[in-house]
Amino acid sequence: MKTGVVLKPQHFMSDAYLASAAGAVLRRYFTKAPWRLPVNIELLAEHLFDLVISWELLADEEGALTLGGVRPRTRQLVLNDRARDFFEKNAGSENFTKAHEVAHIMLHVAETPGVEPLFSEVLGPPPIVCTSALKRPPREWQADRCAAYLLMPEDLLRAECMRRELAAWPPMYDLSRFLGVSISALCIRLQELKLVRIDGREITSLQAKR
Repeated sequence: MKTGVVLKPQHFMSDAYLASAAGAVLRRYFTKAPWRLPVNIELLAEHLFDLVISWELLADEEGALTLGGVRPRTRQLVLNDRARDFFEKNAGSENFTKAHEVAHIMLHVAETPGVEPLFSEVLGPPPIVCTSALKRPPREWQADRCAAYLLMPEDLLRAECMRRELAAWPPMYDLSRFLGVSISALCIRLQELKLVRIDGREITSLQAKR
C-alpha cells in the first residue's frame, strides 16, 4: 500500500498543546542523551525523525531571507547557504532554525496510507520553508513556539537558572550561548517563566533564593 506524506490541515494549537508535544519528543530524546541541557537538536533530528541535515542554495521568499526548510518525504532538513552570514551575525539563529524545522515535522506533517504523496520533490525547493519575515502565518508561529519548548524545556531551564546569577547581561549571554538560542529567544522564555524581569536594559532576577 502506498504511503503519502501530507500536510495536515491548518488549525489552532494552544501553547499548552505545543509544550506537551515538545515534552513528549524530549522524553524520547532523553532515552538517548543525558537528562540535562543543552538539547542537541541535531541528535534529536537525526535519531528521532531520521532527518538528514544539509546546506543548499535556496531561493528567498517575497523579499525575506529563506533560512531553511524541510523535504518531508525524503527526510531532509535543509539550511540555506545564503543564510550563513545571517546565522553568523545572529547567534543562536542556526540552532533555532533546525529546531523550527523539526517542529514542522512534528506538528504539520503526517504519513497517510493509501494516498498519493503530496510532497514528491526529491530535489528542487523544499515544500516547507521558514524565512526571516516578521509577519508569520500560524504554522510558522506554532513551529517557533514548539522550537522554544524543545530547546528550553521548563524544568531543566529552571534548574539551570538556579545555578546562575541572572541579574546582568553577561551571564544572560553566557546562558543563551550555552543553550544555543538567541538572546531575544532566551529573554522571552525567561520572562514567560517569571525567572527574570527586563525593563529596558535593566534585568532583575525573580528566582527564589536558595
